[in-house]
Amino acid sequence: MKSMIKFLRKHIVFSSIALVVLIFSVAYLFDVFDQHESDYQIISREEFKKRIKEGHPIIDVRRPDEFVEGSIPNAINVNVLDPNFRQKIDTLDKTKLHLIHCRSGNRSKKAAEIMIDLGFEKIYDLKGGYLNWISSDSLQ
Repeated sequence: MKSMIKFLRKHIVFSSIALVVLIFSVAYLFDVFDQHESDYQIISREEFKKRIKEGHPIIDVRRPDEFVEGSIPNAINVNVLDPNFRQKIDTLDKTKLHLIHCRSGNRSKKAAEIMIDLGFEKIYDLKGGYLNWISSDSLQ
């Protein structure tokens, strides 16, 4: 009887450990499959211009009043501070490369984090933002 109890304890402990390992393994696999591969890069003004010439969409994440004061030609304005930013940006094609920028680079980083979370695959952010774009040597 003692050996039977010892045998059952041993197998119950082993089975419990195996079950816990199995649960964590399955949870890990679901997490891995749920993650989105994305390419987020902060790129130079020259690289940004090159990508514009290739025809990639440009998203200006500044406020509308900033956008009206001046913007990169053909950019669309999707304000990252708008409470509906997530819903608006989610309507775009996630498989395309998107060029984003704000005024100086802070808000576009926040926008990129949201876009990555939504599954966007390629996001290129203008280093230094619109201020970099309009700097005197960029107008050449």
